[in-house]
Amino acid sequence: MKKSNKQRRAEIRARRLERAARLEAMLGAPDPRRAPPLRAPGLEPADVGVLARHNNTYGALPTYYVDRAFTCRDCGAEEVWTARQQKWWYEVVHGPIDSHAVRCLDCRRARRAGLADSRRGEGANRLGEEVAWLRAVGDAAPDAETERRVEAALASKWEGVRKVAIDVLGRWRRPQDAARLREWAMDERREWFNSVRRAASEALAPLLRHPQDDAWVLEAFAAARYVSWPWGAFVQGVPAATLDDFLARELDAGNPSRLANLCVMLMHARRLPSAALWRRLRAHPHPDVARMVRHAAQVLEAAGASQNKNA
Repeated sequence: MKKSNKQRRAEIRARRLERAARLEAMLGAPDPRRAPPLRAPGLEPADVGVLARHNNTYGALPTYYVDRAFTCRDCGAEEVWTARQQKWWYEVVHGPIDSHAVRCLDCRRARRAGLADSRRGEGANRLGEEVAWLRAVGDAAPDAETERRVEAALASKWEGVRKVAIDVLGRWRRPQDAARLREWAMDERREWFNSVRRAASEALAPLLRHPQDDAWVLEAFAAARYVSWPWGAFVQGVPAATLDDFLARELDAGNPSRLANLCVMLMHARRLPSAALWRRLRAHPHPDVARMVRHAAQVLEAAGASQNKNA
């Protein structure tokens, strides 16, 4: 008897759950930071280079993915987030490395349909309409009315609206906006993962200039591990002597937090200091520094980073 699509989907789900359980029993407590112990269905190798370029993280990057069973948040069904789906999510969509599936396919579709229904009708989605307008005005020089509306959006009580308004400033690339973008990016009153801080960091990146901003960017990386990652490309253009002098002073000062942050900078900049300074970093006894050095070495090796040749 021919099986229905529903029956076939149920069979596929059952096989995936069985495979995930089998892999869990086989691997015990797998450490995705190490190479996969075998090649088998339900395991997928990770591209560490892609993850390092697109995932803002300070923890170890996985070297492989494994099928993961989970319970749907909405309907309670047992589902599997396959290794192949994880690879697509992290490496194609560039989802955050600490995110994971929480809903089954049917519940995801139902949620999207419900959101779409709620946004129909005139005035039903005013925030969405404001955001759509903001995204459309960043491609041309602003007139007085556009500037007024963007300034109003920058003062909005809605964080998402402020973030998109900051994106507009980044697309306009006006030097007069650099000072407040710096202030927002380094605002210590807000959590490091705040979307406004991250948007300001990204908007500021095209406004940074060598050599006048070199010292400020290096200090920003040392002071703030997380929001400064969009400036990694800028650090690639900092002269080797400038970078090494700054790192040598920080090694002499010995602040573990700042040194760990500078390891993150090297990772995002895809460059190494001089061999002597790199040896000093790798030999640092503090566990936080040692952990970040190991992580940076993993990423830099995958990216093929080269050494500064001034030592």
